[in-house]
Amino acid sequence: MNLKSLTALAVCIASVAAIAATSTPKGFTDDLDAALAEAKKSGKYVYACFSGSDWCGWCKKLDKEVFSDKEFDFIGALSKDYIFVYIDSPNDKDLLSEAAKERNPKFVKKYKVRGFPTALILNGDGETIEQTGYRRGGAKSYADFLLEVRKDGPQRAAKNKRAKEVNDKYFKPFQTRFRDALKGLRSDSKPEDLSAAADKLDAIAKEIEELKIDPADEEIAKDTQKQLAKQGHGIAAMIRKQLEKGKDGEKKSEKKAK
Repeated sequence: MNLKSLTALAVCIASVAAIAATSTPKGFTDDLDAALAEAKKSGKYVYACFSGSDWCGWCKKLDKEVFSDKEFDFIGALSKDYIFVYIDSPNDKDLLSEAAKERNPKFVKKYKVRGFPTALILNGDGETIEQTGYRRGGAKSYADFLLEVRKDGPQRAAKNKRAKEVNDKYFKPFQTRFRDALKGLRSDSKPEDLSAAADKLDAIAKEIEELKIDPADEEIAKDTQKQLAKQGHGIAAMIRKQLEKGKDGEKKSEKKAK
């Protein structure tokens, strides 16, 4: 074998090794844009799994119990209805293709993924039909769930669209105000700043509790109303608890100094 042939073989082996080294499970792609384009043409749904493959315990369980199950062909059972995408956020970035290194953080931000694993079922227009993650029961049970989502897709899409409309109508401004109340706060912020933030959060949560919801929107809005108010009061309580700990620490320091 001449030098040219050896060089070509080395390049081929390196390419295969690079592919094998990626964290994308068998049957998945890491290109969400291409998957959505294919779904648009075929009418299939996209199962997009956001993962932390080398550090997230629940992600590893999902892979082991569902994607890599040797007794049930998860991908094969759903291939007529779904395109599978794996959007990984590993600590070891060498587990990603060069394109995924650039794309994945953008997709995490676009779909507002805050925990792993998060699995989004999307239609060809990129609309979220359902959101899930790790599910107990194994590969067969998970596949059955996704087939139900596929069957009920149009109704679920309409429900999600309606929920977003109601959220934007009533609660989006309050979510922004919560963020603004916490903006700039750190663990070493002045006690008066922390106390003021807690008061703001409680006041905003109180407004949410007293918010008048149109009868036509009540069924959809009531759970979000309760959860958002509870969240505001809860964060305020955490801040005050931290302030009390700080005061207790100061008192102990003063006693020791005496």
